[in-house]
Amino acid sequence: MAVIVLKIVMNVQPETDDEEIVMTSKIRVLVRVRPTLEFEKDESTDRLKCFTDKGSVALEKQKQRVFQFDGVVGKEDTQDAVFEKGNVGELIQSVIDGYDATIFAYGQTGSGKTYTMEGYKYEGNNDDPRAMIKGTKNNSLGLVPKSISYLFDELEKRNDASQFRVECSFVQIYNEKIFDLLNPGHLDTGTKVSNLNRNQKIRMTEELSGLKLRFDTSMNQFYVENVFEVVCRTKEDLLHFFEKGVRSKVMGSHRLNAASSRSHCMLNINVHKSESNQNVSSRLCLIDLAGSERVSVTGASGKTLKEASSINQSLFALRKVIVAVSAAQQNQSDAFVPYRDSKLTSLLQSSIGGNSHTLMIACISPCDKHLDENMSTLSYAAKANCIQTQVTRKEDEKSKLIRKLRNEIKLLRKQLVSAQEISAINIEEKQSKLLDSSDDTHLKQQLLSSITIAKMMHATERELRRRMELAEASIVELSEANAALLNENQSVRDREQVLLHLLNPIDGDNENSVTKELLRLRQENARLKDELLQTGTAPENNLKLPIPAKPTRQSAKQKRPLREQAKVMSAIQLKQLLSGDTPKLRTFRPASDIRALPNITTINPASQKMADITELLRAQSELREKN
Repeated sequence: MAVIVLKIVMNVQPETDDEEIVMTSKIRVLVRVRPTLEFEKDESTDRLKCFTDKGSVALEKQKQRVFQFDGVVGKEDTQDAVFEKGNVGELIQSVIDGYDATIFAYGQTGSGKTYTMEGYKYEGNNDDPRAMIKGTKNNSLGLVPKSISYLFDELEKRNDASQFRVECSFVQIYNEKIFDLLNPGHLDTGTKVSNLNRNQKIRMTEELSGLKLRFDTSMNQFYVENVFEVVCRTKEDLLHFFEKGVRSKVMGSHRLNAASSRSHCMLNINVHKSESNQNVSSRLCLIDLAGSERVSVTGASGKTLKEASSINQSLFALRKVIVAVSAAQQNQSDAFVPYRDSKLTSLLQSSIGGNSHTLMIACISPCDKHLDENMSTLSYAAKANCIQTQVTRKEDEKSKLIRKLRNEIKLLRKQLVSAQEISAINIEEKQSKLLDSSDDTHLKQQLLSSITIAKMMHATERELRRRMELAEASIVELSEANAALLNENQSVRDREQVLLHLLNPIDGDNENSVTKELLRLRQENARLKDELLQTGTAPENNLKLPIPAKPTRQSAKQKRPLREQAKVMSAIQLKQLLSGDTPKLRTFRPASDIRALPNITTINPASQKMADITELLRAQSELREKN
């Protein structure tokens, strides 16, 4: 398995905190060559040569071709070497400072991308490989678990006044459909998704339409609508959700790979930073791409063939985007870049040619039989190595306005000092001319001119001070409004976390507790209704209800008391009766008359919780519109 690492080259201008910082970042590429597998020990490996000290890879086909990258990880190197040579720690530091970063693994199927990103072993039958997470050793963990641990360790070391909030989302792109791996309501199957086998997961994805892709004009990038974002207070929380998503994604097997990812998986870690009336949001995007496949080699058929076709189509779109962006920058032209050709390239728009530091890990196989695939992987990695991005901090609009006002105040103060210096110089010059002049008329004119200049400078000074006071007042007002919105946002998020804990408890992979309680109450109510219709009794309270032994014809006068009794009996009493909490009743309507009563809907705590969730989502939507 070969992996390519791209180094980030940063040119920062300017260095002050109040001015907007723009970095020119180059995509970094790291190449990793995976070890030879057991069934490949008899295969030839002479055509691939890696020079880890020089950061180059040589492939010999008809003639030798040498690729130069930012780093090369050999077959004997560990997972820690990938983390260190890829400078992943620097990327995470930039995320904490407010810049976006992306790490994605690219290469042929079976080249070691999933192992590089996750580090887990997969076991099980050929049709349904499953990740063995609990037995994984620390030195085998991939970039995602290591990055999560490093991120929270660095946040704990920060001793400044900054406040951080970490959120995560996890989606997979399967057959050009986007599915949320964390939202229990999106994958409504009646059982835990992690317990489903491969065929059940595929059947579920065929029935669902997936999440929609939207374009944010303010941020100039695509986003997934209604994706489930979870607040993570510790690294254990984030690792739990990542492992849950890994268990839920679609896996398969073929000739080249016994545990093949059949979808592109994207873990987004959002870091929100608040300090001194400034709010900055950044994102760390960790992507495990599905590998390109040749059907003649993998022997795919049926559903696996359909998956391979979708994977190759999206990767072809990604290669076209890399070529287009690289050519446009080299030619310094505004050529069209086909980001919208697939959902994968749409979501990677900001990572490849936008506002993000990017690390590409190119994985290759050591065997000579994969020479063509290795050549293709390294060629596109070399093109990606030429791409540069302009990276800026992602501030909200109010923080940007406050920063601009502060810059304006600094400029006005400089202008005020300059005006005062010019005024003093002019007055001194006029005074020296007055002393040297012997003509009274000329003396008066010079005196009047000096007075006029002094008045103008004084008026200019007053105007500059007025503008400074207005700018400072605007800063104070915006800061107070921003703080109020932050408090309101935090209260809404606290309510959200309470409800999310009820829906999806962190301490295990149990099913939705509210849903289970709701189903239990519905089944109990249905059972009570059936027994009431059959026997006319309420078994929970052991009510002895008078039921006529033989139904007899009743006249209108005899039926009237029963109708009056039905009118008097309130809906609350009927609901209490069905729930088993009603007190003893002296009389009760017989079974023959119960069938004529309208359907009764019971009220339970679960329905109230679902109503709270609906109200929370509405309030959250209103808050986002305010922001």
